[in-house]
Amino acid sequence: MVIGLSILIGLLSGSVPAKLLNAFQPTQVLKGQLMGSNKGNGLRQVLVTLQFVISIALIISTLVITRQLTYMREMSLGFNKEHLLAIRNVGNLGDSKITLKQSIANENFVVSSALCYGMWVVRRMVLRSRLWN
Repeated sequence: MVIGLSILIGLLSGSVPAKLLNAFQPTQVLKGQLMGSNKGNGLRQVLVTLQFVISIALIISTLVITRQLTYMREMSLGFNKEHLLAIRNVGNLGDSKITLKQSIANENFVVSSALCYGMWVVRRMVLRSRLWN
């Protein structure tokens, strides 16, 4: 499907210059008898303007995405991610995962603990320790 669409777009985009070159008569131009035709100028202007607008939109989109990615890399998370311990697959413990969380939170070197459930952090226990600060 993509290959067929690419071939179709290639044929359509190549047909306009081919038609213009086919209508071009070099002998008439060299004799100074150029007969200008305004027949295809409207379509040509629309296509050039559309191409310019799409190019500007792509440049602006690239700049916005670059700034967003820079912001995501450099923004403060509110904690030091180097001082976290993540235990994977805590969800496999069943009901005893809450007991594990409470017993770890009672240790004097642990600042806080949390059970996380979400799309990116699946069944994970996160601990912040005083020892790493």
